[in-house]
Amino acid sequence: MRVSSSQTTTMLLKSMQSQYSKYYDVSTELSTGSSINSPSDDAIGYARVSSLTSQQTSLNQYLDNIETASSQLDASETQMSSMTDVISSIRDLVVQAANDTYSSDDLSDIATEIQSLVDTLVDLCNATDSSGNYLFSGSLSSTAPISYDETTGTYTYVGNDYQREVVVGDGITVASTDTLSGVLASSSDGSDNIFNDLSDLITALQSGDNSTASSMLDTIDEYSSSLSTAIASIGARSNQLDTLSDAHTETLTYSTALSDSISSADYAEVTVESEEILTTLQVTQQVLASVMGLSLFDEI
Repeated sequence: MRVSSSQTTTMLLKSMQSQYSKYYDVSTELSTGSSINSPSDDAIGYARVSSLTSQQTSLNQYLDNIETASSQLDASETQMSSMTDVISSIRDLVVQAANDTYSSDDLSDIATEIQSLVDTLVDLCNATDSSGNYLFSGSLSSTAPISYDETTGTYTYVGNDYQREVVVGDGITVASTDTLSGVLASSSDGSDNIFNDLSDLITALQSGDNSTASSMLDTIDEYSSSLSTAIASIGARSNQLDTLSDAHTETLTYSTALSDSISSADYAEVTVESEEILTTLQVTQQVLASVMGLSLFDEI
């Protein structure tokens, strides 16, 4: 059977089209490093890799959230630990003030020391994070939690009891922030707090009256206990985040390795295949040029 030149040309053109399609596929493999770039490459493999990729995206987001939450909790724990130290120092001074052997001048000096520590305690309560947000104001992150009214000489907690919840796993959230509500401040209007209690004691000591010093020790111990509970809660959450971070990292490593094993291209094999396709294309073009008597396809 005689084959016409037009039929030959048509077959050669179809062959070139097929080779170009194959060359596109192997070029994509080389550029992406993946042998599965569309469902047509491997429907089952594509579905598995897509599922793993989605899992990896979620895990990376969880890890980012954990890092942010851990940083916030570390900052809060540092400030609260410092508060504990300051309150302990205040307690030592109140114990001294309760001693009836001290003179009025001595009591006044103790009052001055306590006031200095109260000022430090306020600064710690009004600490901010690296973004300038107040750590212990709840959702009112742009408002300093402890406010002092110079006219009345009173301190007020103006934050709220909101704690930000961060998603750190499938169906798992952790409070990444803490407040002073119920810790150093306990009344609904924020006026019942350790600062006003100490302010009243300071006023009494400045006048030489130490009669309330002993009872103040119990109040200080109550606040110290609440603060210790808050610090323990932060520690527990930090440990939880560390455990989740380790688990997510391990799962992410396995998931990435699995998706790579399914879809990673064999560079050596794909490179050889690419060169073979190019060689085939060159030969086909030369034959086509000879058949058509043209030199249009002498070069790729």
